[in-house]
Amino acid sequence: MSFSNAAEEIALRAVLDNSFVGLTTTTPTDTSPGTEVSAPEYSRRGWTPAYTQGAPSWATNSTAIEYPSATSSWGTVSYAVFFTAAVGGTYLGYAELRDPNDSNTPLPKTVTSGDILRFAADALMYALD
Repeated sequence: MSFSNAAEEIALRAVLDNSFVGLTTTTPTDTSPGTEVSAPEYSRRGWTPAYTQGAPSWATNSTAIEYPSATSSWGTVSYAVFFTAAVGGTYLGYAELRDPNDSNTPLPKTVTSGDILRFAADALMYALD
């Protein structure tokens, strides 16, 4: 079975509306979010997805997402992970951090003390095809 573009958008909305974005330092799988950043100042962020129908259908962040200033090393962040709650909740999926100029190139970020990790509007993309 293949979903229509409209059905893909409906599915994305059902899963991602009211979700939270976390960060992981290891590779997630379909059953595990990997190792989420663990630091006193770190917390998942709520976001407002914007949706685009197509092949694939996309969800992007409609506004910037900013994490607090790191007070210690968070390690190398390679993936955004999505959950139903700010703490705990159900793991929904993941998106690899990639170069905005070349979506085929992974772009991990090493976060050290004093760094602030931000995703500009439309920089975080989650696809369903």
